[in-house]
Amino acid sequence: MSTPPDQSGNAQQTPVPPISPAAQPTAPTADAAPQPGLYYYAGPQGGYTYAGPPPGATYPPMPYPYTPAVAYGPPPFQRPDPHWGWVIGAFICFWPLAIVACINAANVDSSWSRGDWYGSRKASDDAEKFGKIGVWVGIGVSVVTIIFMIIYFIILFSFLRY
Repeated sequence: MSTPPDQSGNAQQTPVPPISPAAQPTAPTADAAPQPGLYYYAGPQGGYTYAGPPPGATYPPMPYPYTPAVAYGPPPFQRPDPHWGWVIGAFICFWPLAIVACINAANVDSSWSRGDWYGSRKASDDAEKFGKIGVWVGIGVSVVTIIFMIIYFIILFSFLRY
């Protein structure tokens, strides 16, 4: 069984199952423990098996806690406002940014109820930010459109006089 060399030229040490079952190392006798890290061919019905930790040994403990940290105690500030007014205004003026604002406004209550107070505040700030940007972009596009329409009609009526 050959392994490809890594960048430094040394052969990699990861176990790779061979192509044919005849080339596989056979499992040792029943009283001998399998070596960890090797693939063994257990016969036509068994297929390939991977030897885990040696008998009597356990896997190492997980390096992180099983459950996420939960916030205890009262919240450090009042529940933030979702700014639905800015979201509705953005839907009227410029809907692409209003979708982002609506998603953030909807996340305010869910973040607050699961104890993510700072995430709730960030969602509220983002909803307000995208709502305001959407309203001002919509107003700006409307003003530019009106200016272009005035210029267009001035040019159009100036040619119609002759």
